[in-house]
Amino acid sequence: MTEKKRYSLLCPHCKDNIAFELSVEELEKSYSGETAKISLATHGSPEHTVDVYIDRDGLIRSAFANFASIETKVSLQNTYITDATSELNPQEGLAIGVKVVPYTVTIGDSSPKKYNEEVFFSEVYDGLKSDKRVKSQPVSVESFLEAFKTSPRDKPVITVTVSMKYSEGYANAVKAKKILAKEDPSFAKNIHIVDSKTTGPMMKLMVKKALSLDEEGQSVSEIIEYLNWIREKHLTYIYVDSLSALRKSERVGRVTSFFGNLLGLKPVIIENENNNGELKPFKTVRSKKAAIKEIVKAIREQFGYVELVGVIIYGIIIDDALEMQEMLKEDSRTEDNDFTMDFIGTGVAMHLSYDVLGISLYPKL
Repeated sequence: MTEKKRYSLLCPHCKDNIAFELSVEELEKSYSGETAKISLATHGSPEHTVDVYIDRDGLIRSAFANFASIETKVSLQNTYITDATSELNPQEGLAIGVKVVPYTVTIGDSSPKKYNEEVFFSEVYDGLKSDKRVKSQPVSVESFLEAFKTSPRDKPVITVTVSMKYSEGYANAVKAKKILAKEDPSFAKNIHIVDSKTTGPMMKLMVKKALSLDEEGQSVSEIIEYLNWIREKHLTYIYVDSLSALRKSERVGRVTSFFGNLLGLKPVIIENENNNGELKPFKTVRSKKAAIKEIVKAIREQFGYVELVGVIIYGIIIDDALEMQEMLKEDSRTEDNDFTMDFIGTGVAMHLSYDVLGISLYPKL
């Protein structure tokens, strides 16, 4: 009998638990470069499949939802725009009512390409694994301007950008709004730009929270107030299992220099500790289990027993994320439906590592 390996993950769109099995032969036939792309069965509403990328060590590295047909969502009160560092792909964005503006990625000596439109996860991962120089450039002023100009004039626009500490994306969105203000000042007044003070899964969570508030009938000011609450109150803890990407990073500054000479120790990094959107050194540990304990302890000390909302971030294996979830439930007032799980995302992985485990969370308002 052919031995099969069992996998499980949460659908990146609907968060359904998905389990599947693959034999070694099936997996081997699917490899192209450093990853095998596996397409899972159609499910959910609207109907979608999931493309799963598995590396040569047999670990799931990322997953993306694909939709057979997409109808632009018109029931929302506002127009929503975010950049691709939220790890929403353009298809999923259309399905839920968000316009996703791509940033650009340069791999080695190639020309810059738009992420999730011209260059995709597998190519970025292959570049990182082969130790090529992989760089990202923020969403340009021109791209934000185009996104604003093609938005309906009869709706307010809420734009959620990556932290200004990581990228010029927020500044470029502001510049685009100023340019538009000269052409159409009344419409420009209805464009609201929020610096998320984060990126990746937490940024996606913020966007989806705004959409849910919109569907509940909350006003623009109430939605902006909630987004500002999240951006000021959220904290992220990230355990980095591999230091290779961290040492090469050009964007994490003090974190890189602090951890650069560690021997046998692994870093835990904290984001937004002082409400400034920055990454800072937090702890050093020798294992994932130790990291989980330190993170849960820090959450208890920071938040006490208030109700929390958040996302557990993983790039290693989902079992680690489940262990963190269970420890958090035992130690604080958290419910399963207040927490989801998501892959770390390509943008973060380029500057930290794919081998991470962490959590982003904030007090329930």
